[in-house]
Amino acid sequence: MTTAQKEKARSVKVLASAAREMERAGATARAPIDKVVARAFVSGVEFLPVTEREHILKSFLTGLTTAIEEVSAPSDKVFVNPRTKRPSVVIAAHSRKAKKGPIASGSATIARDAEARRASIDESDKTRNAIIAQAYATRKHLADKGELLTSSELAMRLQVSRQAINQRVGTGSLFFLDGPNGVTYFPAFFADEKYDKRALRKIVLALNGQSGANKWLFLTSPRVSLGGLPPLDILAGKKPAARAGFGPGDRERIGVDTVLKAATAFAAE
Repeated sequence: MTTAQKEKARSVKVLASAAREMERAGATARAPIDKVVARAFVSGVEFLPVTEREHILKSFLTGLTTAIEEVSAPSDKVFVNPRTKRPSVVIAAHSRKAKKGPIASGSATIARDAEARRASIDESDKTRNAIIAQAYATRKHLADKGELLTSSELAMRLQVSRQAINQRVGTGSLFFLDGPNGVTYFPAFFADEKYDKRALRKIVLALNGQSGANKWLFLTSPRVSLGGLPPLDILAGKKPAARAGFGPGDRERIGVDTVLKAATAFAAE
């Protein structure tokens, strides 16, 4: 498979994943549609390496820009006739050409459209299932590495009951990721002593309303506002490296409060 083919395959997976996230949250989300779409795409690129996420999203932006240009072609716009000062609609050339051809049978056209829709749905289902399978496989791999834990494992490490784990999920101070065969995984950092548990709890609560996948993505992905470090690194006491345009004062001010502000902004998008 060529590089272009691989990129196209990854892009299709991102689109299907984003569509699934929109289908899940779109009907109930109170945010404007542009915010819903943005969050869906953030969730959609979760499975990609950090270095590839921006490139893939920019490729979608290029495609959308081209689409806007196409639907805004002069032949489809309303223009003002300088003589009458009244709007007139220019009929697209392809519409005039279409009239010259034979009129297709209505029933045949409906049948073709229905078949095309069925094929599209089948392909969408296959892509969606492939993405889910890949996400589950990735999470199973992280569980094997000890980065994700089952509820029993987390309860044992925290020395609490599984009922206590469920209660914390209910209050929003814990979150989980879906896994294969109905398994749910919890991030192991909830039981890691190097993180300030009180600070981590505040951050997770600030992300309320986001899916577990989006919360995981926020906590583990580098952020510009944090000097290029993931929020978890800041919670572990790390400071950003020195770089151009980022002085000592900027480095020192970054801490738990900065992460909390970033989490609040992320949840509001």
